[in-house]
Amino acid sequence: MRLISCDFLGITSPLYDCSQSLKSLGIHMQLIHQSTFFDAIEEQPKVQPAPVLTKELIDDFVTSGKTSIYRSGLSAPMKVVIEKQLLQKGSSLNYGKGRHNFDSDGIEAVTSSCQNYDYVYHPDIEVLGHYYVNVFSSYVVNTLRKESRNYVWHQMASCTHPDKGVCFVAARTDKSNIVGQPLEDGYLTKIKTFQKAYSKNELVLDARNYFAYAIEIKSKSGFSLVACSHAPLPENILMHAKR
Repeated sequence: MRLISCDFLGITSPLYDCSQSLKSLGIHMQLIHQSTFFDAIEEQPKVQPAPVLTKELIDDFVTSGKTSIYRSGLSAPMKVVIEKQLLQKGSSLNYGKGRHNFDSDGIEAVTSSCQNYDYVYHPDIEVLGHYYVNVFSSYVVNTLRKESRNYVWHQMASCTHPDKGVCFVAARTDKSNIVGQPLEDGYLTKIKTFQKAYSKNELVLDARNYFAYAIEIKSKSGFSLVACSHAPLPENILMHAKR
């Protein structure tokens, strides 16, 4: 593996060298049965093109910051992650933390480490230039339009350790309280924020565009929680998969 430039982050970040990976795959396919080869290909993420940070995306991120609501404690998805003991000790990132630190404090209490990133409330771009064994993002992707979502999925995937990292992403599924005009695959509210309610299996399918492995975790109603990784997920996470 070598470091390559990531224009969409504005930094140099440790990502897979795709040309080397494909070259190795080409050699390996000579040694395996054709059907096995295609099974292996189906497990790989269909990564979307890396986006460039444009003024439109910046405006979308700033607007998304308005959706950060007041809370008096841990978010519902974070409670599930902690109660099911899904986090591992070590480096952690709360991506899109919002205006409060409750989730970050909860992560740090379990893992002994938590870095924060939020385009509006904690715009420390340097934390995105590292790998983390835990990446957590709660109610971020459902507040962003398609291109902005693609951008943050790329960022979260690039920060997730390629061998032992797990990324947890939560998004709302309840659309009963969303009032606004239809826009793309969501709604533009009266305060000009974007909200999307994810349908069944939609979030895990999104995750598989950026990660080789993704499952939905059993949780309460109102939101979907997925665990995704570049390597096979550990058993302590698989046992909580939603059937």
